[in-house]
Amino acid sequence: MKTRLLIIISLAILLVGLLFVGFFLYQQEYNKNCIDDGNRITGFLRCTGFNCDFGVPLGTIGVVIPKGAFNPEKNLNIHPETVTLELGVNNTIMWINHDRESITFDADDGSWTTGKIFSCTSKKITFNQTGIFEYDSEPYPWVNGKIIVEDEYED
Repeated sequence: MKTRLLIIISLAILLVGLLFVGFFLYQQEYNKNCIDDGNRITGFLRCTGFNCDFGVPLGTIGVVIPKGAFNPEKNLNIHPETVTLELGVNNTIMWINHDRESITFDADDGSWTTGKIFSCTSKKITFNQTGIFEYDSEPYPWVNGKIIVEDEYED
């Protein structure tokens, strides 16, 4: 009886260990496929590891601030840099900060601001009028983008 219990406990410990190692190896491979040279995100938003996974709701476009964007020598920018929105369909942007530093985006014309987006957090803005909105970031002026808001497409 003691031998059978010892075998069951040993197998349970082995199974938990294998699951942990398998998950760790999967996560490493997943991140490798999502990050090009450790700098630029090439996959979709969930390519960030354990702490910054965000789901992007339907009707929302995700814009990623990559890890290392705070460093001007890495020459990193948000992804994508230009976003085209359609009123009534996908007119919300969700900025997702994977960087270690906080960042704020402000429209060049002063019409909107995200406020401070801390590391591993996100902010959303919904656009309700058409136009082209270029924007810069604080404190990193090399991280910037453009939003194009179009009328709702009609069949």
